[in-house]
Amino acid sequence: MKLTKNGLFVAAEFSPTNISQYQYESISYSFIGTDSVSVNVISNSKFIINLFTGLISGITDVNDTPYTQISLNAFFASFSTGGSNTGDLIFVDNINKLPNPVLGTYTLNESYFFTEKIDFGGANVVLDNAAIIGASQEKAGITNANVTASSTSSVNWIRFDECDILIDAIGGAFDLTKNNFYGCGYITIQNAANIILETSAFINSLGIDLVGTIDSLVLSPNCIFRNADISEGIPIPVGYDTTNFVNIASTAVINRRIRVQDSVFSTSVATQKAINFEVGASIPVESLILKTVSFNGIGTALNGINGGDDRASFFEVKGGNSINSATIGSMVMKDNTVATVVSFQDDRYKVAGTFEAGAVMQRFQFDAVNNALEYTSVVPRTFIIQAPFTVRNDSGSNVVIGSYLGVKKAANLNFDPDIDRISESEQYTTNSNSTRPDAGTCQAVVTLEQGDKIYLITQNKKGAQDIIHEFVNLIAQRAAI
Repeated sequence: MKLTKNGLFVAAEFSPTNISQYQYESISYSFIGTDSVSVNVISNSKFIINLFTGLISGITDVNDTPYTQISLNAFFASFSTGGSNTGDLIFVDNINKLPNPVLGTYTLNESYFFTEKIDFGGANVVLDNAAIIGASQEKAGITNANVTASSTSSVNWIRFDECDILIDAIGGAFDLTKNNFYGCGYITIQNAANIILETSAFINSLGIDLVGTIDSLVLSPNCIFRNADISEGIPIPVGYDTTNFVNIASTAVINRRIRVQDSVFSTSVATQKAINFEVGASIPVESLILKTVSFNGIGTALNGINGGDDRASFFEVKGGNSINSATIGSMVMKDNTVATVVSFQDDRYKVAGTFEAGAVMQRFQFDAVNNALEYTSVVPRTFIIQAPFTVRNDSGSNVVIGSYLGVKKAANLNFDPDIDRISESEQYTTNSNSTRPDAGTCQAVVTLEQGDKIYLITQNKKGAQDIIHEFVNLIAQRAAI
């Protein structure tokens, strides 16, 4: 139900000075004289409002109580403003349509439809279980305000200009969709359950500063962080030159995840950082998720974390110093002349020589002391391990050489080729003489846990001739299962 004037949705007082023709559904009101108003209803019945006494005859409320002029005025005003007693939207085209501030603070706890940009003049605005929607994220919005979200709220299709925003609501959930932030300070997240920003732009704005405890923060999809062109006239907030567009502070605790997807970060000065992860911040393993994210500009894309970090999970990330996540490691030995000493035929020995780390290491590290490849992630995974090699014996001909992959489990104190041997990796070469190497490959599918170490094992099946593995390239790559 609406109160309209000339077909427009309006807020009006029921008084002789500003009413000439109103329409309330199918009821029309018009002045008949200076002291009364005649109301024609579809049934052609009438009721009379006496402007001197304020009494109304011929109409009652749902309790059969006669209306007074004041009570009917309040009844109509509730529809024109969308007050809480109707459950309708409150249409806002100027600040006077909002609740009166208390001690300089506007508390919004209803459903609001903003049709214009509302300038709060630096006042405080509290969102207390509010639902705000705008006519457009360019036309309608909140300007020059200190905004605090103190309980679950949603804000959609709104433009924020020169605002600082604080989210501080333990257990609160916040949906921010298609909002643009122009010249704003940080959205500071103190406490919340879940926060979702979707299709939002941060233009000349500091970004997001996560300092407290949350369950999840999601920026997905199509979020943009960039510098405005001079022609756009967007002010630059203090600290913009050194901002971290997404800052995960040392005090931050993320219980589930941070996910950024299909979004763009553009740093305009060298001292800016797109994503900064401070030492001390807490997040579960593989829970900082970046997918199809682009970094451009002259600042730092990622600081304090990269794709090889156990806490990260990056896919199709491009630009800057970003590295996509993988679980892979390798170690190589080149032109080795150091022999593996064979004391007894058929005994197994750890291959001697000097290995070095491979070019790509993620979730692996090279153990230079033990010539082994160590798995460092806390997540157990299955791997395809391959080790192509060339091998020869130190003396003799037609020497049958066995080669194997070995995995020393983290719980084991020592390397033991008999215990560590992966039987399915067993390979044999027959070395015709001591000067000509033969090629072979060991491979196996193995499940690794944190601290497990991979190495190469050898065996002489003919006698006690020493063995030289000249070239080895041992690779551990996560199996796609």
